[in-house]
Parts: sequence; structure tokens; C-alpha cells
Amino acid sequence: MLLRNSLLFLGLLSVLVGTALSVLRPDAAPPSHLSEPFVAQQEMLVAAHPIAAGSLLRAEDLAWQTVAANAVFRGSLLRSEQPMDKVLGSVVRHDFAAGEPLLESALVRPGDRGFLAAVLAPGDRAVSISVDAPEGGAGLILPGDHVDVILTQSFAADKDAPKHTVGETVLRDLRVIAVDQRISATEPPPTHGASVDARAPQTVTLELTQHQAEILVVATQLGRIELSLRSLARSADEAAGTDAPVWSSDVSPALRAMADPHKTEQPKVEVMHGAKTETR
Repeated sequence: MLLRNSLLFLGLLSVLVGTALSVLRPDAAPPSHLSEPFVAQQEMLVAAHPIAAGSLLRAEDLAWQTVAANAVFRGSLLRSEQPMDKVLGSVVRHDFAAGEPLLESALVRPGDRGFLAAVLAPGDRAVSISVDAPEGGAGLILPGDHVDVILTQSFAADKDAPKHTVGETVLRDLRVIAVDQRISATEPPPTHGASVDARAPQTVTLELTQHQAEILVVATQLGRIELSLRSLARSADEAAGTDAPVWSSDVSPALRAMADPHKTEQPKVEVMHGAKTETR
């Protein structure tokens, strides 16, 4: 009987000790079934860096940001609904700050009505020019690139003089907004019915001011037009570039010699006639 009472007393004491420890340790980890509830998340498309209105979206302009499902803006572009490549080549209607969510209502997609007008900056024009493979960069120039326009002319000369050819950069830093019917750099070129390399463009559409558009149209009537692809990086030397023309004689010393054959210095002879000296 005494042993039984002792066991009951020890059991009751252990219960009391356990209860006291749970009260004195409120920071103890709660049971797993009492942990924080699961929060649904979504990946939302945002601007990777500041984007100016009228820009054609490229992969480097965009990023996915993970947010709580209840924090998604109405009209946001979600990864679960469409891949990023479906957005590439679209035009943004207004400026976006870095990290700002992109909304469907702020995009004009290729093929939408008014897409080309949305690409242009306020007051600018779109002018298309015909090009062949060398003039159009043999397919290396894509929508969104920036180019210079080089004009080459040849002038007739006398039968005893060589023909004069001159090249000059007439327009600088123009944005390409379309190549043939392609208005997105990610859009593949058409291949059906093509008898030549499908990558070679036939027309290039450029963004210009009104005055630049007039210069380009006149240049196409004067001679041959070439497009020179510009680097994405800008240098100080490039900003201070010169528009001086380059003549054929500047390129070829042989032409320069043909243009002025008497320029070569001849040996001089002094002839003395008494007190008079004559140089021949």
C-alpha cells in the first residue's frame, strides 16, 4: 500500500514539474501543426531597370519578381499565365521605374492597331527605305538597333582625270523600328517562297525627326545609301564625331597621284647667263 501511494505521488509530481516548465519557457517552439499558415505566391513581370515610353521590350529589360498572391496588381503579367517571350517586342506606353510591375494595359503588342505609332517618340516620323543585302547589314540589323546612314556619290570627271567618289555620314544614331514586316527582334524572318537568303532584308524603317526624314529622302536620290550598325555603348570620341566627307583620293594614294601628276617634285637646274641666273 505504501509503495502504491509513493508511485502515485511521483507521477503527480512529474506532471506538475512539466506544467511549470512549459509556463516558464514561453519561447519554446510550438508544435509543427501550429506553424505559420501557407501563403500562396506568384511570379510577376517587372521592369529590370528604368524603361522609357516607346521602348521595344527586350529580355534584358524584364525580370520575374516573387510576391504574395494577394499582392498581385490587377492586369499584371504572371509567369503562370504566359512566358516572357510573348511580351518581347512589345512597346510600353509610358515610363517604368526599376522594379515596377508591367501591366497588360501599358503594352502595345506587335500586330496591335497603332503599334507603329506607339513606337515613335512624340513628333517623330517613320520612313522606310529599300535596301539590298549589303545596304541592310545582310540581316544583322534588327528592330531596336541604332544605325548611321552613309551616302556614297560618284562625280564624272574629264577623260584625263579619274572619277571622283565621296562618302559621308549624313544621319547619325537612328533607331530601327522595323525590318521588312518584322517589328520585333525576336520575330523570325519569313521563309516561305524565298528564293534568296531569307535573312537579307529588303526594306528598313527608321525613326526620324521631320528634318531628318527630308535629309534621308534627298540622300536616296543623290547616290547609294548604306546603313552602319552602332554599338550599344557610347564613347566620348563618338559624341564628338566629324561629318567631314571622305574622298576617293583620301582612301587611295594612287588616285591622288593620278589627280595631280605634276605634284611630284622634279629636280631643279640653275642656268647662269652672265650676271643672270635662271632656274629650270
